[in-house]
Amino acid sequence: MKITNSAEHIAQYIEETRERLGSYPDLYYLHRIDVNTPVEESIPALQQLKDDGKVKYIGLSECSAATLRKACKSTYISLVALTAVTHIDALQIEYSPFELGSEHNGLMEAARELGVSVVAYSPLGRGMLTGTIRRYEDLPDGDFRRYLPQWSPENLDYNLAIADKFIAIAKAKGCPPSQLVLAWVAEQGVIPIFGTRSAARVEENFGASNVSLSPDELSSINKIIKENKPQGLRYPEKMMSRLGN
Repeated sequence: MKITNSAEHIAQYIEETRERLGSYPDLYYLHRIDVNTPVEESIPALQQLKDDGKVKYIGLSECSAATLRKACKSTYISLVALTAVTHIDALQIEYSPFELGSEHNGLMEAARELGVSVVAYSPLGRGMLTGTIRRYEDLPDGDFRRYLPQWSPENLDYNLAIADKFIAIAKAKGCPPSQLVLAWVAEQGVIPIFGTRSAARVEENFGASNVSLSPDELSSINKIIKENKPQGLRYPEKMMSRLGN
């Protein structure tokens, strides 16, 4: 079966997710918007999962502001009323000091207006903001970042110089750079989710919940963000065209 955002696909894959996990997930996303399936079909199908008690929350990932607004206006048949309006619970986007496009294209504005929680993936700039990678050659063979423009040899030194500005603030504060950045993301009202292969890193990153940023520190961080723009796209150009529908 071709993967689409169709109601049939959603109904099938939630069951396959349960088989893999052993239970239904609390939060179920529509990842990557299928332009061939109208949200008037896919969103009510997601809502049906909530009505059936299979998931607690539904979300969209990497959509446009227009799609998010349309999704939150989608009507469906309700047991309580003839029709009801869907509420999208979560929006998952890439969000970090290195990626703030959603603040300028209306997406974050729409999410805040509609009461949609924002979940940030790659909040640490795919590790660049932690300072652990210093050269392109440090990336293991097969590492996905080797194919990302921001990590290319011609852009990496420039971007690491920006990252070093955040790292300097973290050093002065006495906390790991990851905690500083995650605390900043949380300060924006965004829920950061990070990826790691190390239990020690998980503990370190969760320590960000104990980090409070002073007004001066926030001002310094925001000044860096305003005055420094990373070089290179976050994905290869052919992948960028699939995002933000």
